[in-house]
Amino acid sequence: MTGASAGAAAASSLGGALAGGKSSDAGAPAAIATAGNAGRGGGMSSGGVTSAGVAGTTSGSSFVADGGAGGAGGAGGTGGDASLPITCDSAPVPLKGSWKASASHSSLGAGLEFYNPPEYVMDLSSKRWSTGKPQGGDEWLQIDFGAETAIRELSFTLNPDDADDYPRIYQIQISDTPLDFDGTIRASGAGLQGQTLVVTLAEPVVGRYLLVQQKGKDPANWWSVSELTATCF
Repeated sequence: MTGASAGAAAASSLGGALAGGKSSDAGAPAAIATAGNAGRGGGMSSGGVTSAGVAGTTSGSSFVADGGAGGAGGAGGTGGDASLPITCDSAPVPLKGSWKASASHSSLGAGLEFYNPPEYVMDLSSKRWSTGKPQGGDEWLQIDFGAETAIRELSFTLNPDDADDYPRIYQIQISDTPLDFDGTIRASGAGLQGQTLVVTLAEPVVGRYLLVQQKGKDPANWWSVSELTATCF
């Protein structure tokens, strides 16, 4: 073998796959594998990922870079399907103007005090959404963000006059399926009288739809929300 051939073979070997780990997308580990000095390809995969003889096993999404030109004059690695993992930056919370709100029950009576449609939870004002009925455990509020959104923290503001309208038992789901009542419960608990309810998830969760269910009972008080805020960090 000539010196030039040996150099090319060595460069080709060096242009093989490197494996690394990165956590994202609600805590599911994402494996990053590069083949050669490669550009990015498309596609998500699950389970084991092998590129140029280096195998990585993940339980979440995988990012495999496409094989491009090998370094130091070597041959490019084998191409692979890839997609960047979704993060707070890649799935930002849309502006409230693009949200759509719906609810199981709403107070739609005459006059500002009793006209409380679900869109008032995102109107950036002191106006409120209210169920218009005592809490019976069958109420829900849903937000359609219009796109996949990474969420880490939610806050539900109460007006001072609605101090008793906090949820007795809340349950939160984030999903790509509307009204996903059987979806994974991301958080649950009880609100507090007169206080803004702040729910912080252990890590960001991605989904298009936020579903908040009220599962408790109170024979006298409604469930109300003046403003809903969703953030990711």
